[in-house]
Amino acid sequence: MGKLIGTTRIELTDVRTGEKEVHEKHNMVTNALRDLFAPIGMVNSENTFFDTMLPYYQKLLGGILLFDKALDEDPDKYFPPADAALIGCGKYDSSTDAGNLYRGSYNSVESELNTAERYVKYVYDYGTTQANGTIASVCLTHYDGGSVPYEALNPEKSGALLVGTFSQNKINFVSSASSGSNNTRDRKSPIRANLEYLFWVNEKEDRVFYFKFTDAKHIHIIKRRAFLKSVNIFDNPKTTKPIADDQELEELTENVSFSYNSYNLDTETNKLYIVTSDKNTITSGESLKILEINLSDWGIKQYSVNNTTNGSIHIDYETIFVTDGYIYVQTTGYNFYKIKIDNPSDVTRMSNTINNNRYLDFQYYINGRIFAESLRSSSSNTLEGGVILNTYTNTVSYIACAGISGNCRSTDSTNMYNNFIPINDQKLKWYLSCETSSGGTPGWYYLKNYLATINNLDVPVTKTAEKTMKITYILQEE
Repeated sequence: MGKLIGTTRIELTDVRTGEKEVHEKHNMVTNALRDLFAPIGMVNSENTFFDTMLPYYQKLLGGILLFDKALDEDPDKYFPPADAALIGCGKYDSSTDAGNLYRGSYNSVESELNTAERYVKYVYDYGTTQANGTIASVCLTHYDGGSVPYEALNPEKSGALLVGTFSQNKINFVSSASSGSNNTRDRKSPIRANLEYLFWVNEKEDRVFYFKFTDAKHIHIIKRRAFLKSVNIFDNPKTTKPIADDQELEELTENVSFSYNSYNLDTETNKLYIVTSDKNTITSGESLKILEINLSDWGIKQYSVNNTTNGSIHIDYETIFVTDGYIYVQTTGYNFYKIKIDNPSDVTRMSNTINNNRYLDFQYYINGRIFAESLRSSSSNTLEGGVILNTYTNTVSYIACAGISGNCRSTDSTNMYNNFIPINDQKLKWYLSCETSSGGTPGWYYLKNYLATINNLDVPVTKTAEKTMKITYILQEE
């Protein structure tokens, strides 16, 4: 791909006076598309790119995002921080109505693709009710990323998913629930002794990492061959996962219960957190046990975190998440809290604008935002949309998508469990595992709400209800 140079033009028109103000600025292009096309593993398939990503200018760059603050102009940072609020957005060849406070309409008349001159021009129009506020940065994103992919007041929950398939290699690192092959498992609760649970894919070392409890005081880190960079004629990567290393960690100071649990890898600090309890409902004053395992030296810290909320904490599958020193929980009454793990008296109830009779399945964490899906009632498992827990603003908000991956829970309330597994230190691409394949497909996936370009304005502009706005974004290949 040739080097791209972009220019943003913002034109504001006062509907009362007709007065216009114009702002122009050149942008920077991130490495998001470069990393998206970089292969994972040895087997490459062009079908995914041809079937789901063409034409590239439309699918991979056909969304626009407007934020209220300047973003870090680092080509390897693909997602905005949690303190950057979404002001407006838009998606290729899609119009909207005045009721949508964020998404403008694509102007197909003024937009243009010129293959001879090697440039594409995207034009979006915003009415008086849309994208009001301070605009400091304008970015291009995936087509589906242009549908309010961050916190919003009134998102249209479209049928699109926030995660796209990037399936170059179909190796499944988790055995099916019925076969028991290699005793490898996913987040399914409860954790059982001598079963291995997937938490990290290290492509550089060609290893997949699992943890395993042998008893209540001993935990092992198991490394198995990933078959991403090497093969052996005596192995069958579809049915076998040879062990490369089995390391027993230091003995725990307190016994761990396997009855109910949740776990996740904090990708910001490379720490594995395992939350355990001997019951699935922890009333106020009772405690959860947390193991913190540092991947840099495999050291372990143990925490006992009292339930300092006003409700009972529900622990089951992906209903708990630990990151940035806090445990994020949901309680009876469908309230959400953050509790500092080394100081449980530091507890905050998060402001919740989603339906008040839904549980969430937490999926992954990026730059201060926890993404969740499978918004469900406790009885129906009905998918309803994607959700963000913003750890900076302490809010719980809808985003405009049917779900994150569409795999989790599905309509199969007994078998479906999925888990976003980090690949090295990547943010764009993840491995999505499934305990069974009845409602989803394990494999490589990418996050569609990336920033392909970043254009920080010299001076932020303010759009009000007295103004319409036209944004023209041109990408030119050198």
